[in-house]
Amino acid sequence: MKSIISLEKIKLDLQEHIKLSKKQLKEHESGENRLSIVAAASAEENLEKNKALVEKYTMMIDEITKLDGSDPNIKEKIEESIDRKKYYQNNKIRLENDKVKDNDEKIDIFMILDEIKEDIFIENEILFDMTFKRIEHYLIISSDAKSELLEIKKDFMNDIKDIKGIYLNDFSMLNIKIVMVISQFKILIDNIKESRLEEKNFEEFPELPKFENWWIEELFETHLAYFTLTDWKNKITSLCCTQEQKIAWEYIFTKWVFIKKFLSNKGKVAYEYHFMFDSYVHNYIALEEETDENNIEYTKQNIQKIIKSQNLKPLDENYEFSTNHLKYKKEMLK
Repeated sequence: MKSIISLEKIKLDLQEHIKLSKKQLKEHESGENRLSIVAAASAEENLEKNKALVEKYTMMIDEITKLDGSDPNIKEKIEESIDRKKYYQNNKIRLENDKVKDNDEKIDIFMILDEIKEDIFIENEILFDMTFKRIEHYLIISSDAKSELLEIKKDFMNDIKDIKGIYLNDFSMLNIKIVMVISQFKILIDNIKESRLEEKNFEEFPELPKFENWWIEELFETHLAYFTLTDWKNKITSLCCTQEQKIAWEYIFTKWVFIKKFLSNKGKVAYEYHFMFDSYVHNYIALEEETDENNIEYTKQNIQKIIKSQNLKPLDENYEFSTNHLKYKKEMLK
């Protein structure tokens, strides 16, 4: 349901852009308000691009509506949601007090991912929008980013076909989320490295700190998992050279944790898929899990010190830092 509402909002916004482009071109041709050669060409390009996107989103809406036909009031709900958005857009006081940016296509696009069905094909241009819109205000996206994204998508989709023991339909939208997060993560790291090369105040980019899988598995069970995961996150934040990079990392971190927690909750049935995800993150971003038992033991000792110094509840003597998924991964890496 909310995917249709989000698509309708995006479509509505695109139609407004189309009207604006048409108005600009009409005034240009009549001589009422002449545009420069570059501006006129840009208006024409935007007009054609937005028309094509409206057609694509209309097709997606039709497909989802067929699959979501069980709700007899769906059209009324969509209209109510759009009217509600118009109200906020036209109410200046509410809009000024609203910290969420008006006409934020980035959030709307990502809402679609929560509901869109497996058999709806996401075209490359829409995938580009989904991946880059959310970070383009904070990171420099290179000319190679689109081809790299398609490469990640092609390779990942091919590799997961060989995974046995899971219903891949259950992971259909996670596949897209993973492709997007890996691409966004790589763009972030490339940006940080580039900044460090350009700025004399920053040292050369070091290796990324390794994560430990028990942080994810125990995330909502113990404050220690949250504490150590946050500490790891802050270490990567400290590598960022600009506030924009920090904002982008905050967003990417949230998405990465979501994927890891989702797969962790699936347990043994998703071990191979989970291993595949970690492998792609390692290959494209050079981020890896700590597998050395000595280092894991060192982490355990540090945590025991923190527990003692903060007078926290002590860990159970049999508390296991080496998870079953880590044991599986170590077997796979032999």
